[in-house]
Amino acid sequence: MNNRVLWVLLLLLLVGSSAVVVFFRNGHKSNTEDPGLSQLDTLDSAEDDFDMVAAGHQVASFCGDCHAVPTPDQFPQAAWPEEIEDGYRFYFDSGRRDLKMPAKRIVLEYYRRLAPKELLVDPGVKPAVRPKVRFVSADHAYTKIDKEVSPAPPAVANVRWFGNGSTRPATAKPALWVCDMRRGFVVEMFLSPAGVEYGRRAIVPHPAHTAIVDLDNDQQEELLVADLGSFLPEDHGKGQVLWLRPQADGTGFNSVKLLGDIGRVTDIEAADFDQDGDQDLVVAEFGWRSTGQIHILENLGLQEGIPQFRQRVVDDRHGCISVTPVDLNGDGKMDFVALLSQEHESVVGFFNRGDGTFRLQTIFSADNPSFGTSGLQPADLDQDGDIDLVYTNGDMFDRFYVAPYHGVHWLEQMADGSWKQHLLASMPGVHRAAVADLDNDGDLDLVACALISDNMMQKYDAAHFNSLIWIEQVGNGKFVTHALESGQCYHATADVADFDNDGDVDIAVGQFREISGAVRSDVTIWWNQTLSQPKKSAAKADSSGNLSTQ
Repeated sequence: MNNRVLWVLLLLLLVGSSAVVVFFRNGHKSNTEDPGLSQLDTLDSAEDDFDMVAAGHQVASFCGDCHAVPTPDQFPQAAWPEEIEDGYRFYFDSGRRDLKMPAKRIVLEYYRRLAPKELLVDPGVKPAVRPKVRFVSADHAYTKIDKEVSPAPPAVANVRWFGNGSTRPATAKPALWVCDMRRGFVVEMFLSPAGVEYGRRAIVPHPAHTAIVDLDNDQQEELLVADLGSFLPEDHGKGQVLWLRPQADGTGFNSVKLLGDIGRVTDIEAADFDQDGDQDLVVAEFGWRSTGQIHILENLGLQEGIPQFRQRVVDDRHGCISVTPVDLNGDGKMDFVALLSQEHESVVGFFNRGDGTFRLQTIFSADNPSFGTSGLQPADLDQDGDIDLVYTNGDMFDRFYVAPYHGVHWLEQMADGSWKQHLLASMPGVHRAAVADLDNDGDLDLVACALISDNMMQKYDAAHFNSLIWIEQVGNGKFVTHALESGQCYHATADVADFDNDGDVDIAVGQFREISGAVRSDVTIWWNQTLSQPKKSAAKADSSGNLSTQ
């Protein structure tokens, strides 16, 4: 399909739930003359004199100059002609001419001989008949606040819970903030098992992520919003960081642009990086192909009530999904960790030197430039006193193949400052993982959600794929996977918290669809039954034994 869209989700997650970014790559023809493209399928794969060793050296030298060398098992045989064509096109479009290019027909034959005919994927875990932790799921649609007669399908890029805390005013109400990047909604939801109430909302062109701040020190909460600038991918200057100040009547916001004229912005977070008492900003400009950087905005103080910033670039790579402030090494200075996708497929720590500069350390880098990096969350998963990272790779929209190497990983910080990778669970299409103690046994578990396109779900037997799982920590660094939901892989984002203050942890997931379902759902809340079954007894069990509302 020459004009098909490729969705790449950048959660986008952040503390609790990263922002997710969807972009598309269409199969346009390059304007660069390239006579070899027409020869991709001309080599006879039965040639006996083909030198695999020499071909492997040529592939490693050419493909490995900019990123990890793709291994043949990343895609099935049928996908490699287009993959190789794109690789050469990207090289031509980059303007580089310093590498010795092997003939494309040689590269194709190398991958065609070694690639599997198809990718074999673990079908997933079956939902338990009598699950250890039981939930009531409730679907919610914000169509009643949408003026469109036939609203577009949901494209919820981010759900993020803001509860009561020491950094919030006493009058602040706990709420779930939702970003729909297609419809341009930023919506406040007040949650209870009895239903949902909608609070303030704002119209932003293509919101990807929110953060709560008080930049003008008026004891009123404001919102920071990362705006992509476009739903479809482009290398443009339409991305922006918006500061939303509450209106006096409490019904909405006034918008102030803090940073603009940049590429697609996927994440924005606030922290005092220079330790001068005010909030600086870190911005993930994902961009696309020729745009994209990571920015620090140093807070210079207020001018007529508006915060002023000095902008500087701390990393010029494109493809940054999220930037999460956290003191990674426990030295009292605020660091941040960046999640890089595209060909980088890496997790990078930015360690604060204390003078406004950062020392970069690659915490994890995949040996696969199509690994599908999708989400990241800091958490002390083993509760040993240091910060670990939970990393997901499940972006499968690059070639529309569900991959067996998608999964949820624990990046454990070791005593010497190194990091050790553990695969906790395989999960096709996984996009986000959130950390909490779901079974109230004193250790930390995980919830992970998956996004697979509607078209792909129709191609495969959708019931085989887990869409929401609970990864239970059972002790001594061991984990067991439980399926909470299967066959509904439309979740690009998730967050967890005790939404109803009943002592157990609930789950929120957002829907991202190409088509509207039979029953409209934008956000689904999974109410934990562990400590509150009498209050939530109105729900009934479905055929799988899980509880769901009707």
